[in-house]
Amino acid sequence: MSEQIKENNKVIPLFSKDYNRYMNTDIFVGARRDRNIRASTTLGISVFIGGIVMTVFNILSNRGPVTLTTALIALIGLFMVFEIRYRNRRKGVVYGVMFIGLGIFTFYSVTGANDGFAILWTLLVPMAVCFLIGAKYGIILSFYYEILFIVLFYTPIREYMSPYYNDTFMNRYPVLYFIDAFIVLITMSSYQISTVTQMEYEQKLQEAMNDAIAADKAKSRFLAQMSHEIRTPINAVLGMNEMILREATDPSVRGYADDIQIAGKNLLSIINTILDFSKIEDGKMEIEPAEYDFPSVLNNLINSVADMAKGKNLELKVDIDPGLPVTLFGDDLRFSQVIMNLLTNAIKYTEEGSVSFTVREASRSGKEIYIDVDVSDTGIGIRQEDMSKLFESFGRLDEKRNRGIEGTGLGIAIVTKLLEMMGSRLDVKSEYGKGSSFSFRIKQEIVNDAPVGKYTERFEKTVRQEVSHDYIYAPSARVLVVDDNEMNCKVLRNLLKQNGIVPDFAFSGRECIDKLSVKFYHIVFLDHMMPKMDGIETLKILKEKKLIADGTSVIALTANAVVGAKEFYLEAGFDDYLSKPIETEHLESMLSEYLPENLTHLRSSDSQEKPEEEILEFAPAEEKAVNTSDGENNDVILAKLALEGIDVKSGLGYCGGDKDFYIEMLTEYISSYEARISDLNAFLAAHNMKDYETLVHSLKSTSKTIGAGELSDLALELEKASKGGDESFVSGHHGKLSEDYKNLICTLKSVLKA
Repeated sequence: MSEQIKENNKVIPLFSKDYNRYMNTDIFVGARRDRNIRASTTLGISVFIGGIVMTVFNILSNRGPVTLTTALIALIGLFMVFEIRYRNRRKGVVYGVMFIGLGIFTFYSVTGANDGFAILWTLLVPMAVCFLIGAKYGIILSFYYEILFIVLFYTPIREYMSPYYNDTFMNRYPVLYFIDAFIVLITMSSYQISTVTQMEYEQKLQEAMNDAIAADKAKSRFLAQMSHEIRTPINAVLGMNEMILREATDPSVRGYADDIQIAGKNLLSIINTILDFSKIEDGKMEIEPAEYDFPSVLNNLINSVADMAKGKNLELKVDIDPGLPVTLFGDDLRFSQVIMNLLTNAIKYTEEGSVSFTVREASRSGKEIYIDVDVSDTGIGIRQEDMSKLFESFGRLDEKRNRGIEGTGLGIAIVTKLLEMMGSRLDVKSEYGKGSSFSFRIKQEIVNDAPVGKYTERFEKTVRQEVSHDYIYAPSARVLVVDDNEMNCKVLRNLLKQNGIVPDFAFSGRECIDKLSVKFYHIVFLDHMMPKMDGIETLKILKEKKLIADGTSVIALTANAVVGAKEFYLEAGFDDYLSKPIETEHLESMLSEYLPENLTHLRSSDSQEKPEEEILEFAPAEEKAVNTSDGENNDVILAKLALEGIDVKSGLGYCGGDKDFYIEMLTEYISSYEARISDLNAFLAAHNMKDYETLVHSLKSTSKTIGAGELSDLALELEKASKGGDESFVSGHHGKLSEDYKNLICTLKSVLKA
């Protein structure tokens, strides 16, 4: 047999080392394995049914020993089904087929019970075996048959066999048996080699795909990491520059600082864009719907781009449908991000003329509304041949013409992906040299269907309110703050100071119950996550004992500001919830809604009237003031903190803008470190995930309050894991939390002591 088989133009001689490797390769893997199991099961069932039918026929015909062989065939078929289906063992099928092929067929051939049709088996059975259980088994079976026939029909044994077979079969030329074997050998070898070749190709393709996916993920991680790392010094630069803007009196210095601020914000915007894109690619970007005030979203968008348009002498045309609902439910952050990208792109690529921003109601059904948003410009437009490039990542159109325009080329790519996540898509119409139009339709839920009215009037009213800086003043209000974290209590006390409110404090659920047993409060701010007795358990006891008087509102304090949080706390019996860290405007909203009108009135921050609360004593007698010499020293400390990557601006915001109080909070944060890290270690060692969750939840909140966003995010991951009982994740990441926490404390100590 000099025949040679080729694979990819490479000659594979029969019975060579490569040939043997191919013949011994299992081709029934992956999807082929599933197909093989189904085929083998079908074969086993067929053999079983065929064996039963033949056995019944032989019994009726009184055929003696043949009846036993057919019964054995039926049992072998049953064995094959059991092995492949229930034990998932292919060897059972191999043994079954080979036993039938070798043993039963030999018996039939020797006894002549096949009535002269044995020649068909020399082709059909080996080929069936090749396709089902592997080429080498079929080839072995084929050679066995050929040898068997040659021995039976072309040796002296022929004289004893002739009475059993007809003349045609007995006089068959010997060469035909060799041809049978050769056909099986070549056909099945070719089939096996081509299948193995295809498998190897698919494997290489899969490996290349895995490498590409890994490289893409590595790129996304690199972009996310670098963007994150770059943001830290940029935030520090902007924080220090903010100090210069506040304190500089020289006009030229302020001019330089203004330029730094503009350039820094542009750079930060580019970095944030790259970070957003890497999050989307890595699957970490999520849509988080919540209630939001639609006119406020529109105001923020227009305010953000108005100066940019004015700086290029462009007319910003705004057309807002007055019938749109005032309060919607959706992800306003991603919604705003999409529109902001479209507006800034339109302004960047328009040199003269106008940019139009149109928001119209498309349709509504019950509580659902479809909103059409369109951003059009009179800019440079897009060539038709470049339209497909518009959605490519890092792609820039008309590079030569637009080389002076800043950007990453990610804006539209991010818009497209965000819209897909929100169930929408971007439509683009453009004429080169005349302008472009970008539009989309998005579905939101209606919370309050009161119309926004005439946008310009609402906008002016909002601006007047922002300029006036009115706040609620209610010195007679009775407020109880329940939180086991003393730092959170101090923050809330300081924020209420402007409102003239001196709150009482309880540091546990039991203490809260005791206080409400003897005193009336208008508002109780009740923390959810507390050890021993949490906020929900406390509220349940208060209601069972009827300690919540008429006119008392219980508001949940929580750092779990996630989708569905409000519904969760309302269902638990709270009147509302306030997320931590607490923002001044949210606190003002709670006071406005839940304090009696006769106790409150508005006071302007521009008023010369001295607030009553300034002459009151707020801090407990045992508390000591932070040793800060003057405002100038505070500014130096804040600048150093910003250099170390602390989000000072955010921290000040959560402390009502009070620098002295912010530094006091930092001192409090440092002093609580030893006890908190010791407890966390103890809870983890004791496998106490419940208390671990409570404490790491508190760390998440206080870290965010002082502007330590990275540690807060890490604490959030551990809180989720401990809540879900994923102790392995907690154990694997607790070390990093401890290290980052310790490094942060060391940094804060060094800055405050300097």
